[in-house]
Parts: sequence; structure tokens; C-alpha cells
Amino acid sequence: MKVTKADHDWLLEHAAQNPDNTWVCKETGADIQYKEVGRSIWIRPFQGGFGEVLTVAHLYCPKCQPDFVAPTSGRPIFEDELVHVF
Repeated sequence: MKVTKADHDWLLEHAAQNPDNTWVCKETGADIQYKEVGRSIWIRPFQGGFGEVLTVAHLYCPKCQPDFVAPTSGRPIFEDELVHVF
């Protein structure tokens, strides 16, 4: 699964990992959720890519972020902003 580096950093700060490899919020105990979005992959230094679209998981805590809205499908992201987890 691919996530943004920012979401990965947020996860490590905001959540704790259970023995079963699930993640929960340190403050509320809520399960960390994610929404999968197809993102257009751009290559630096260009403002574009080769038409590749990857599914990116955008992480959030439903209790701390009840109004969370994931990016729209197709919204570009640079490949160096992503990390592979799980």
C-alpha cells in the first residue's frame, strides 16, 4: 500500500500499533481509517508524468478528523512524496 510521506509521519506520531498490526489513535483509541484514491503520478522536476495512476491510501482518525475529505480522484502527486507501507 502506498501512502504519502506526510500521512506516514502523521501515523507514527498520532497512532500506536497493536500486536495484530492495526493502528489506533493514541488520544481516542479509535481505529485509524483510510480512503483509497487513484492519484496521477508526476515526476520531478516536471509538472507531469507518463500517465501512471496509483492507488494511494490517505490516513485519518475518524474521531479527531470527523470532517476528513480525501483528495479527488486523479489529483496529481509527485512520486517522491509517496512511501510503501504494509
